[in-house]
Amino acid sequence: MDSKNTPPPAPKRWFGIFTPYKIDIQQGNFVSQEMASKLREGMTKEQVRFLLGAPLLNDMFHAERWDYIFRLLKGDGTLTANRLTVFFSDNRLARFESTPLPNEAEYLLHMSGKTPKQEKDKAQKKDQDKNKS
Repeated sequence: MDSKNTPPPAPKRWFGIFTPYKIDIQQGNFVSQEMASKLREGMTKEQVRFLLGAPLLNDMFHAERWDYIFRLLKGDGTLTANRLTVFFSDNRLARFESTPLPNEAEYLLHMSGKTPKQEKDKAQKKDQDKNKS
């Protein structure tokens, strides 16, 4: 019998239906729309650090620039990546740039693996159950 056509042994066939568990890998600082909306021109570096946390990248050659990078690789392979860059002038916030940032509710839904529609349906069902009582 040709080895290409040989079925795998029974234990290998049985274990082949299982897939390994893959964890979510989160790296960097999560910055939400709500957090970024609190940034104001003229804030000190200490105030920005208090609001957003320590920057992931703080380059000694670009001391007036802080990068907040966030990356989430879910076990199912979906990738979320955000970046917020803060620029200072004379130790005061001059401006900031970012990719589109999620709000905190969207992030929590994404982490739980639920969609906004699933949450809406769940809330509607809960309201219907309340009305029946």
